[in-house]
Amino acid sequence: MDNIKLNFFIKTETMTAKEYILFSKKIILQLQSFDSIFNSPNVFDIEKEKSYLFNNELSDFTSKNLKKIINEEKDIAYKNSDIKNKELSENSMSWSGFSSILFFNSNLNIENNPNVTLFITQGSYEEMTSSIKIEYSQESQDKLIQDYIFKLFNELTKTVDVKFANAISSDIFRKLRQRGHYTIGWITYLKNLHIYDLLDQNIKKEKINKGTCFSLIENKPKGNDENIIETANNIKQILSVNDFLKIQQ
Repeated sequence: MDNIKLNFFIKTETMTAKEYILFSKKIILQLQSFDSIFNSPNVFDIEKEKSYLFNNELSDFTSKNLKKIINEEKDIAYKNSDIKNKELSENSMSWSGFSSILFFNSNLNIENNPNVTLFITQGSYEEMTSSIKIEYSQESQDKLIQDYIFKLFNELTKTVDVKFANAISSDIFRKLRQRGHYTIGWITYLKNLHIYDLLDQNIKKEKINKGTCFSLIENKPKGNDENIIETANNIKQILSVNDFLKIQQ
């Protein structure tokens, strides 16, 4: 079965590196309060060529570990108060934003697969696309039932300004993707409460914070399911009338 991945397209906020770290820390703590699978966060320390495990309270998830948390891009000239200084520091800004890859399990052997991997991109001062992605390991995919994902979407939209989110497999994405538009997934969130009234009463739907979350079918899709593709296309036509799926910065 194709793995389900969770994607969140979020409002871009201009940030310094220090502000980005605080933003990322807030996300991790929210996820930890939702599910203990997000305990034991660690990153790969490039300089020491081994993993670095943060404590669960994240007291060491600070600018002190700036270059462990932020994936430093060698071809990026960072913006600093000293215009001649292009190096990454806690007060730096980046036209492309900052990014991190965080792994969740207590085993520091980087040869082992993490239970969950969290990708965060945010902070561009030129309003580049910002996103959060969560990938569960093959062994952890059983967690991703309909109710769990609805609750996870609810948790993240409390903390982050999410414009669109989906729980989607590669098979569904390949069938439904459309350039310039968000892709409806098995489960989808849109920051729009009006959508709730446009959707059929037969599908599971909820008003979550400032948006609407809905599911195409109850159980996780199995491979290239034509029924779910047909349902998604029908909903896409309804939402496209008002450009609800059009990507806007």
